[in-house]
Amino acid sequence: MLLIPFVENAFKHGKVTEDAEWLWIDMNVDEAGRLLFSCINTKVDKRKDLTGRHWHREC
Repeated sequence: MLLIPFVENAFKHGKVTEDAEWLWIDMNVDEAGRLLFSCINTKVDKRKDLTGRHWHREC
C-alpha cells in the first residue's frame, strides 16, 4: 500500500498513453531482506512557473 502513490504518479505525470512511451516498475527483495523498488516512466515536458501555472517552451 505504501508504494501505490508512486505508481499512480508515474501514470498521472508520465506519458504512457502512446506506443512509444513506457512505464517500468521493478520490485525485488535482496539477500538482507530489503525491498528494492524502482518506478521509471517517460515524462511529459510540462513545467510550471512560480505561480503554479503551466508554461511551454517556445521553439
